[in-house]
Amino acid sequence: MNRILRGAVVFAASALFVGCSTEPEQIEGGDPDHIVANPGQIFVELGDSTEVLVRLVDQQGTSLNEPVSFTPPGAGVVLSIDSLFRPVFGPEGELVANPNNTELRVYVKGTGLAASSFTITAGGLSLDVPVTVLPTQLEAAFSNLTPEIGEVVTITAPEGFVFNTNSAVSLAAGGTPVVVDVAADGTTLSFIPKPKSSGAITVTNVTPTYAPALAVPLELTSQITLGTTSPFSSDDPGAIPALAVPALNETVEFSDIQYADNQFMSLTTTAPNTTLDITVNWAGSADVDFFFCQADLTGCGSAAVGGTGGASSAHPEHLVVTFANPGTYVLVTNLYSGVADYYDYSITQVLPEEE
Repeated sequence: MNRILRGAVVFAASALFVGCSTEPEQIEGGDPDHIVANPGQIFVELGDSTEVLVRLVDQQGTSLNEPVSFTPPGAGVVLSIDSLFRPVFGPEGELVANPNNTELRVYVKGTGLAASSFTITAGGLSLDVPVTVLPTQLEAAFSNLTPEIGEVVTITAPEGFVFNTNSAVSLAAGGTPVVVDVAADGTTLSFIPKPKSSGAITVTNVTPTYAPALAVPLELTSQITLGTTSPFSSDDPGAIPALAVPALNETVEFSDIQYADNQFMSLTTTAPNTTLDITVNWAGSADVDFFFCQADLTGCGSAAVGGTGGASSAHPEHLVVTFANPGTYVLVTNLYSGVADYYDYSITQVLPEEE
């Protein structure tokens, strides 16, 4: 929000401080020791203003009677002085500037994305005050704002900004997306939204190229609308998607929508004694089970097709299953009770346990 600068005028020349003495017998005060600016480093949002209080002080911190001047800041920053800061009543009862003020209030406004500074000079001393103007919202390019479940979305950073390896993505609604890649030069970030995610997008730890020491959150103007069809599973036992079995010591991880009480995905093993280490997690307080069936949905939960190790009250559910014979098996995820917004799967092929 823009602050209303009541009594503010364009700051063009200087202001005179009339200060109290350091000691009662020292009418002129002590020698100038340093300039105080509060704050001494300024971060202001684009279009907004923030105040800075300025004093020239002696070694004991007492304000001194000296003129104070300011150098104009660079592009993107405007200074103004509040001429009615701590005013007094004039002869006619009107409020006027107080000639005995020992502190000056200056407003710093961000008019453009930039890193700038201004210099305060008083009593033969000077102080540089850095100013960084921060964005509120910016536009970025997206590979797709209506992705399907499991689809990778790539953001191209707005001009003048780069992503970092620790940048994270959040959406207004839904779980935390998984960042899968950040380009070496920071110009792009790729992520996978969680099922049921939607709304405005914020990326953390984004660096303005004009202020490379900063890492700030950046709210983007675009919004994502996620699809509702899963490539991984189906609630229709007559149309079960196939999931590739990972190679030995490799892991497949993905998030899937929760359709209904039961949903199905199939895996085909090509070697005897293929062993899979599987974890199913979910968002919410539901009780979720999973187990395997034969391709025709018979023998569910039997020892030959995985037992019932994934059918407990655990959260998450975990099962290590060995398929003695090559073939196609159906993984059934069952919502036993409650509500699960989405499922997180992790499937790793491991060596079978020695008997």
